[in-house]
Amino acid sequence: MLPKKVYKKFFKDLTYSKPRLALLIFLVIVFIGVLILVGITGWEKITKKEKKHDPTQPTTISYKGKKLTVAPNVLEIAPEELNYKIIHKEEVIIMQVATPEEWYAGHIPGSSFASKSDFSSIPPPISKDKDIVLVSKDGTDSALAVDSLVSKFGFDRNKVKSLKGGLSAWQKQGYKLEKR
Repeated sequence: MLPKKVYKKFFKDLTYSKPRLALLIFLVIVFIGVLILVGITGWEKITKKEKKHDPTQPTTISYKGKKLTVAPNVLEIAPEELNYKIIHKEEVIIMQVATPEEWYAGHIPGSSFASKSDFSSIPPPISKDKDIVLVSKDGTDSALAVDSLVSKFGFDRNKVKSLKGGLSAWQKQGYKLEKR
C-alpha cells in the first residue's frame, strides 16, 4: 500500500481551478457537438471523396424534366480554353445549338447558328477534319448534339466538343455575347 502523502499529492494535482474546469466543460460540449453533427450528417458524407467522371462511361443528364443517358462520346471544353482559342485565332468552328430566339438573345462572337433539330437526322454541312465546339444555353443540348455527331454521323470524338456549362458558364467567366 502507498503512503498517505502519495495519495494526497496525487489527488491534489487532480483538483481543477475554475478556469481549467470551464475549459474542460467547453471542450466536452464541443466534442458532444461534433458527435451530434457526425450523427446527423453521417460519417460517410463527411469523409466521402467526390468521384471524377470517367469519360469512357455514359453520363446521365436532366433534360426538360427527363433523365437522359449521354454516351461516352461527349468531350467538353472549358470556357477559358475556348476563349483562349478565339483570342489566339486557333482554327475552331463554333456552333450554337439553339432556337432562333436563343440565338438572337446572345451568342459567342464568331459562332454560327444550328437549329436543335438539325442534329437528329441530317449531319450539318461542316468539315470532319476541323475542331468543332458546340454551344447551348446550359450545355445540355450541345452535349446531345455532340453525341449525335459522333455516334450517328462518324465525327471524330476528339474533334467535336461541347462547351462545359454552356453560355451560362461562358457569361459567368465574364466573357461577352454578341447580339443580332
